[in-house]
Amino acid sequence: MNTYGNFPLRVTTDSIDKVGIRHLVMAQKWAPPRSGMGALDIVGAAPAAPMAPAWMGLIGIDTRPAEGCLETRWTYEGASGTDSYSGLKDRTNSLDYDFEAGFQSVDIKLFPTFATLLKNFGGTVDPSDGSVQWAATLTQQQASANGLAGGSLTPTANPMYGVQDFYRMEGTYTYRYASLGSLPQGLYDDKIGAAFTTGALPGTPPTVTQGRNWLKCPPRYKRRGPVFDITEIYWLSGPGGWPAPVYPVNTNPATGQDL
Repeated sequence: MNTYGNFPLRVTTDSIDKVGIRHLVMAQKWAPPRSGMGALDIVGAAPAAPMAPAWMGLIGIDTRPAEGCLETRWTYEGASGTDSYSGLKDRTNSLDYDFEAGFQSVDIKLFPTFATLLKNFGGTVDPSDGSVQWAATLTQQQASANGLAGGSLTPTANPMYGVQDFYRMEGTYTYRYASLGSLPQGLYDDKIGAAFTTGALPGTPPTVTQGRNWLKCPPRYKRRGPVFDITEIYWLSGPGGWPAPVYPVNTNPATGQDL
């Protein structure tokens, strides 16, 4: 019996993602050349892998029974272009980015107008443990000043009573792109742990107010054949930005602009 029979090589999967990374699976059915062969001999009789397309590499081989014979699948990953053009989206032109927003419970002492809250709602900070103690009720004058209903004979419940934290918008912005052959120079440099303004980030991050900025986290990457699949990660600060003594804003001293 002929090893290859009359089974043609075929493509079972051929997909290209948003940054131009191609995932290709080619398959071929085949039969062992003779009966009675041992398992390792059968594996050794499998067809040779097809030649990899330009900018792609073989990353996996899988052989399993299929309709009375065997089938081998070869998986390739890499760039989607031709011999002269990789087709990849790099850090300058990728459209694969997103912002995942959410709420985070934060100490009430970090509220932007915390001092005003203390004054208006009868609060004090306990020096022993830093907790905030609020009066259970408000005077008529306090209630009126804060727009709350209250009367001279009925105490007004303090809406801040027991409050020790509040919910503040947080978020993570990610930017994904591809690099052919090697990791970009300086991917893990001293800019990790520095703060960046919105205009210094790649892609289109959301517009933020109150002096917020972004902390650059260590990027993550994955090898995809000859291509590196890279994702940069940025954390949104609270109002006022990340504390500059710890997370310096990444600027060019000569121009004052973000690098």
